[in-house]
Amino acid sequence: MNETILRLGTKTVRPLCARLGLTAFSCSRHLQRLIVDFGAECSFENSSKRLQLHHRICVSSSNIRKITLRHAGRIKETQEIQGTHGKLKAHGATHIITEMDGSMIPIVSCNLNRGSDSRKSRNCYWKEGRLCAAPVQGESSIRYGVSFGSVEQAGYTWAATVAKLPWAGSTHLHVVGDGAAWIAQQSAQCLAAGYLVDFYHVCEYLAAASAKAGAHSRWLQVQKDRLKNNRADKVIKALQPYLDEEKLPG
Repeated sequence: MNETILRLGTKTVRPLCARLGLTAFSCSRHLQRLIVDFGAECSFENSSKRLQLHHRICVSSSNIRKITLRHAGRIKETQEIQGTHGKLKAHGATHIITEMDGSMIPIVSCNLNRGSDSRKSRNCYWKEGRLCAAPVQGESSIRYGVSFGSVEQAGYTWAATVAKLPWAGSTHLHVVGDGAAWIAQQSAQCLAAGYLVDFYHVCEYLAAASAKAGAHSRWLQVQKDRLKNNRADKVIKALQPYLDEEKLPG
């Protein structure tokens, strides 16, 4: 595309850039969103390739790194660890669905001293991040929160994320997770809500137990059907004869 550039005395006038709100060496808000989406999913080098492949836009990996880290810094500044102080409102959403899970994230840190070669002082390690999500039932908008601190801090972040929704005393919190003990604990302490292990992870646990408990080839399918029909009591009864003995330290 050719751009018309005008001269007004000693000044350069670019009508197209003024109309679109663009300046040299800058990216539009929409482009920055694309860059951050790619930069958060893969390496900055691969993000540059994917941006060119899918959107025909050439942005260097260094610029992608700069834009992604700038927005990540702003997100970090807005993250506040807080609880839900005071009483809940009398009326609000009927149902709120929320969950939390942990994930190991690769971290790269470098020596930022002037004159040092960051390539030689690079340190790579893994750090656990705990991400929570909370939508109101029937709505597409989802609130997210993340914590890199302790389990207790993750619980406060979880409560603060849910509190940004119309959480009231009459609201039913539907909490789901993968069965981790720390998630159930924080659900009880910070949300005062029950906890439901999602069907996918329950089936994973049943599949692991079927090798020992499966009296016939359809044992696992029978337990799945019972769960779908809200007969968890029968599943627990079927597992009772095959429980492992608790071993106490000698």
